[in-house]
Amino acid sequence: MQFPNISQPTTPDYYADLGLSMNATLQQIKAAFFKLARRHHPDKKAPGKTVDAQEFRKVREAYEFLKDETKRKQYNVFYGASLQRHWAVYRQQQEAQRRHAETMRREAAQREAQQKAAAAESERKMKEQMEASRARAEEERKRGENTRESEAGTEEAARKAQELYEAAARERLLVNQERQRMYEEMARMQQERQTILQEAEMLRRGKEVAACMLRVIYQREVRRRAAEAAAQEQLRRQQEAEAENLWAQKEREAERRSEEATKRVRAQQERAARQRLNSILIEEKQRALCFFWRGMAEHRDAETATGGERQAEPPNAKECEHPPFGWPKIQGSAECMFCGEVRKTWAYGCPEPQCGAKACPSCEHKYCIF
Repeated sequence: MQFPNISQPTTPDYYADLGLSMNATLQQIKAAFFKLARRHHPDKKAPGKTVDAQEFRKVREAYEFLKDETKRKQYNVFYGASLQRHWAVYRQQQEAQRRHAETMRREAAQREAQQKAAAAESERKMKEQMEASRARAEEERKRGENTRESEAGTEEAARKAQELYEAAARERLLVNQERQRMYEEMARMQQERQTILQEAEMLRRGKEVAACMLRVIYQREVRRRAAEAAAQEQLRRQQEAEAENLWAQKEREAERRSEEATKRVRAQQERAARQRLNSILIEEKQRALCFFWRGMAEHRDAETATGGERQAEPPNAKECEHPPFGWPKIQGSAECMFCGEVRKTWAYGCPEPQCGAKACPSCEHKYCIF
């Protein structure tokens, strides 16, 4: 039988040395090491037995290596990728060779037993022939003794015939033995030739199987690495997309907050402007009322000084100050006191009741602050 020529991996199989799987915990590794160390320690051997510390050294090396987490992580990457399969294929080959050697030993033992049986059978047949020859010779001798008296003249001839017969029997026996040895030698040579041809054919087939298995392992490894690269690339793209989405969300949130802050500032500014405008309007109104009451007081004082005589002009006959707010719309035609525009339907009028000043819409907007 032919087997693939697969060499033993140079990197040890530490998990198999401890009888564990790759997913074993550190506690399981320790327990397996102590159990195997007690079994294979040289001091535990019985007196008189051969001390071989190779198994103990192998177990200790595996434990010393796997208890280091950094080394174990690096080893697991290579072990899971190809080393475990390489060791499995190598062990299968060793087991197949062992079984084949055992089968060959059994077949050789059977052939040897058959040859011994054939030799014993041949020897038995030869002994039977010799016994038969001796029996015939004895019979002839007895027959000769019985007829010796009557055939005294033929005694010498009978003795010579007996000698010739025995010599021929011995020669036939030697020829048969030599022929049997030649047959056995030819059969052995034919069996050896067939065994050599079978082993050569099995070796060729084993090499083809090993090459095919290595190609399959290589293709699987290439596909696995390609799948891992594609998965990593997809994960990277997903992370980039998530980062872009997160950045866009942050930008939108920042814009929204900026707009809200701008709106709040603008609303505060508008409220402050309205408050300042209201304050200005109130001050202007208060100033106009002060002027009005001052004019009323001056008019009253003038009447008192002239002895109650009535003036020709009203108290506010002096020039009106035209307050810059509160000009109402007045229906009818009027002429603007600022630009001279003639309004036919309506115009703005001064809020002072004694003042008849009019203004067009454009001049009212320029003059009035509210």
